[in-house]
This record gives sequence, C-alpha cells and structure tokens, in this order.
Amino acid sequence: MRDKFSNGYILKSMGLFLIIAGIMLITFSEPWPIVKGFAFGSIISMVLFKHMYLTLNRGLSMEAARASKYVALQYFIRYIIYGITLAIAAKAPYLNLIATFGGLLIMKVTIQLNNFYELFKERTREGGK
Repeated sequence: MRDKFSNGYILKSMGLFLIIAGIMLITFSEPWPIVKGFAFGSIISMVLFKHMYLTLNRGLSMEAARASKYVALQYFIRYIIYGITLAIAAKAPYLNLIATFGGLLIMKVTIQLNNFYELFKERTREGGK
C-alpha cells in the first residue's frame, strides 16, 4: 500500500530533524547526548505517527463497536510507548531527556509548519490574483 500522506510527513520530519541536529552539533560543546536524545525521540515519534495512521485506517474498516475498542487500545499502547521512551531517556546517561522530549514533538511541529506553509502559499496565491 502506497501511502503518500503519512510517508510525506515522515520525510518532512526527517528533513527537519537533520536541520535541527546540525544546529545542535554546531551550537553545543558536548552535543552527542543531546543529538542522540533528539534522534531517539524523533524516531519514536515518526514510528508512532505511522502506527496511528495504520490504526485509524484499520479502525475505519471495522464495525463501530469493535473499532472503538481497537482504536482506544492502540491509543493506550502509544501512550505507554511514550512513557517508556521518556523513562529510558531519563535513565540513560547517553541520552538527554529534554532533547528526547523535543524529538517526540517533531511530528507535531512538522504538521504545524506544513500547515502554515500551505496557508501562506494559499494566501499568496489569492493576493496575486
């Protein structure tokens, strides 16, 4: 199954990750725990975004009562994974907890930036007519 929607956002998130990680490498004197934490959170965020997309697609093909239980269970599982990710980052000395938290937000930031870009593009097109 070709999925342009979620794969497109994941690719944009990877690009944003590379830009931010590059800035981190240049900015901080000891960047590796920060970059590793950010990478760890970003990867988890991208995987869970894809998981959410697949969950919703599968849930839409089920009957309502079964879909509700399925989607709720998957939602709970995603939050457990978020918790485990942050617990690992808190315990591991080679990962920065704050950077991991920032990495977990990368999909949300990517979606917001994409929406702002699309809105700006649309308004620019309307203003030019």
